[in-house]
Amino acid sequence: MEHSSADIGFFLAFILLLIGSGLYRARGVNSEGAYLLAGRNAGFLSLTATLVMTEFNTATLISFASMGYLVGLRALLLPLIFLIGLLFYALTVAKKWKSYNGLSVASFFSERYGRDIGLFASSTLLIAMAGFSGVYVKSLCMLFAPHFPGVSPWLLSAGLVALVLLMTWRGGLVSIIRSDLLSGIVILAFFPVLAFFAANGRRRRL
Repeated sequence: MEHSSADIGFFLAFILLLIGSGLYRARGVNSEGAYLLAGRNAGFLSLTATLVMTEFNTATLISFASMGYLVGLRALLLPLIFLIGLLFYALTVAKKWKSYNGLSVASFFSERYGRDIGLFASSTLLIAMAGFSGVYVKSLCMLFAPHFPGVSPWLLSAGLVALVLLMTWRGGLVSIIRSDLLSGIVILAFFPVLAFFAANGRRRRL
């Protein structure tokens, strides 16, 4: 697959912007609470952006695109799963969780139901997150593989994981939120451009 210098330049600029933003925001992270919870003072816009971009991941992008190819416009019903789930969370859990002065769901289970249940919750979450992470890395590798045809999938996956760690390792949740916020802005700007070129391409075919 051939790429113009403009394509490569835009991609590199975007990656450098994400890395730079994450490292810049990491300068103020100097405590456990700041690293894990962003100091508990993230604004509404930042929290919304990071939540949306967490759900709008590479695995979701590939699966939704494939369902759109198979069933057409009916695939637009799939986002309702996230909408209903997130609305349910917002109405039933979010306020109570915000008032809970803890670091994780596992710590909540430990305090509420005892150490054994807390360990079980921690193990279950660890296994689930390991599975989710594997899916995300695989889907990210699938998206980038056509652009790096001569690179081993294992090497490409390792490089992508290293890139993500570089963006977020030092700053924790603060860097993650900042990266998601920038990504969300780019996505919002990209959709109208995509719709414009898609409409022009369709008119030309007709």
